[in-house]
Amino acid sequence: MSTRIVGGNTEMYGVVEIEGIRIIGTLFANASPGGKVRIVECGTRDDGCFFCRFQSIGSKDKTL
Repeated sequence: MSTRIVGGNTEMYGVVEIEGIRIIGTLFANASPGGKVRIVECGTRDDGCFFCRFQSIGSKDKTL
């Protein structure tokens, strides 16, 4: 697992499974294995790369 600081918040990379589909994305560090998350941002960057960001459900972090 990898971590990084974004806007003063710590994020980590992880794999999220949604109805059998696995998506690699960034999660805020308060996420835990097996925990529930929601997609807060996804799309394609200007260079065509797909990105996805997740946040733990019930997280107090509202900076997105």
